[in-house]
Order: sequence, then structure tokens, then C-alpha cells
Amino acid sequence: AISDDQYYQTCGKTFSCGKNITGIGYPFRGFSDPEHCGHPNLILDCNTRKNTTNIEIMGMKYRVLEIAQPTQTMTIAREDVMEENCPTEMKNTTLDYSVFEFATAYTNITFLYECIPGWILTNISNNISSADPFSCGNGNSAYVVPGNRGPGRICNDSVTVPTPGSEFPNATELVQTLRRGFPVRWKINGSQKCSGCTASKGRCGYDLVKNQTACYCPGPPFVNDTCLVSNINVTQPLPSPVPLPGPSSPENLPPETLPGPSSPETSHSKAPVSI
Repeated sequence: AISDDQYYQTCGKTFSCGKNITGIGYPFRGFSDPEHCGHPNLILDCNTRKNTTNIEIMGMKYRVLEIAQPTQTMTIAREDVMEENCPTEMKNTTLDYSVFEFATAYTNITFLYECIPGWILTNISNNISSADPFSCGNGNSAYVVPGNRGPGRICNDSVTVPTPGSEFPNATELVQTLRRGFPVRWKINGSQKCSGCTASKGRCGYDLVKNQTACYCPGPPFVNDTCLVSNINVTQPLPSPVPLPGPSSPENLPPETLPGPSSPETSHSKAPVSI
């Protein structure tokens, strides 16, 4: 554990990886950053060999293709479909709906593996991407059907994956569609106060006890809603400064040189002295 005065110093970094993911701050944090610097479900990991960014959601690894912090959206794709034509991890795509939601319309499709061909063609051939199995590469194949379907008793495995849009993807474009990913929006408790925190020169982090956004400050109080509180209305002009007396003004003349009142003694000059 660290003391309150250390939160500000330990949460000053942003995350960058490759060309597309740069300068990403709260509510995200890097994998090696302190846990109080970002939301526990928004941890970014950089694959330095590929210059790609990953995030784990509900135990599934995703490739992060884009992050748009102003709209609180990011585009993600399953990591397994970025490497293969079909999902290789036999697990449905599931979001943590306490943190994420789909940002646009989407269509679920299901990959059915090792199925009885006759049953497939008889029961769902009208809704299938192709009457023939879809080639996954390496000698493997799958039937691709719309919706969220389980394997039932005629297939060994099934994996459901969302695709953007409301149309069932064409078989010839399926791989490209999956690799373009789908947009999601994150929802973080109290994240709206982060802008006020940064405007007051604070740094945003996450309170793991209260499960909400925290504002870390360089001086006491070190954890607060905002860091600077001022009673000055900055929209009103400040009063003009009083000018300082100049070098030739009467106030700055020595007493013996100050002019006196008009009198006979002061109005006549002394006669010059002849040598």
C-alpha cells in the first residue's frame, strides 16, 4: 500500500503501443502501471513484438484496434480470429455489461464445428452462409449460421461472435469482417468528474474500495473531487495597478531642491562672483 501523497506521482503516465493506440489515459491503464491508476477491467497490454494492444474481457483476449476517448468507444476483435480464419478458442464472445455495451447495431453469428452434414443442410440450409462448410485452414472447417446457437447433439462445439451491422456477412468477406472488429462503449462510475479533476491540475485514478473515479492531487488534500478551489471570478478583469512615482516627480526630489513658495528671498538669484 502507498500513502495518499504518492497517488499523484504514480499515475502520471499514458499508454501507447504501435501507431494506432497512443496517449491513452484514464480510465485505462497499462498492464505494468499501479492498479489505482485505472479501472480494473480496462487494462491494456502491449505486444511489443507485434506492436499490437490487447485487453482481456470476461477471460477472453481481444485485439484493441482503436480507442476514441472523447466518445468513450473502442473497436475490438477476438485475438484468435486475428490469427486464424475461425475462432480457435471454444468460448462465446461475451461482454461484461457492467462495464461495456455494444456501441452500434450488431449481428451474432455462430461457428459450428464437427457437425453431422445431413442435419445441417436439412434444418438450417436456408440461413447458412454456404451449403458447404467454411474453411478455417489447416484442414479444419465449420458451418457458419446466424444467431446464437449451441452445438446441440449434432455438433461437437460452437462459438458465437458478433459482427458489426444488421446483415449476415457474406462468406467471402467473413474473415475480413471479423478482423475489422466491433465497437463497444465503456461505462465507468463517476468518470464524468475526471474532466473537472484534470482541469484543476489533478490526475484521475480509480478508488478500488468505493469502485469509482478518484482525483489525485499534488498537495493536500491528496484525494479530492478537484485539486484547486478559488474564490476569484476569473471572468472579471483585475483592477489596474497604481502607477509608481517617476524619477522626476516632486515626490522623488530631495528636500533642498524642492521649490518653495514665491517670496523675495527665493525669487532673487545671487550675483555672480568675479575672480
